[in-house]
Amino acid sequence: MQARNSSESVREAAAYLEHRLRRRPRVGVILGSGLNALADLLTCPVAVPYSQVPNLPASTVVGHAGQFVFGELSSLPVCVMQGRVH
Repeated sequence: MQARNSSESVREAAAYLEHRLRRRPRVGVILGSGLNALADLLTCPVAVPYSQVPNLPASTVVGHAGQFVFGELSSLPVCVMQGRVH
């Protein structure tokens, strides 16, 4: 069995996420501890847990939601990461 290279892994993860989006994000925000509430301000949110994305490790830090939240903030399409992958 041949090992997959990292660019193939990234393409697979990106394709998985693109099928779940209404609009492609123009801005990405990585939220740290205490900032998860920003995701609650998004309109039309779509949450995707990291554990569902191919080739992406799950967030293991207590208190981190461990998910992408796609939506709009003041009509701007954004991607918010609730929790980092450590």
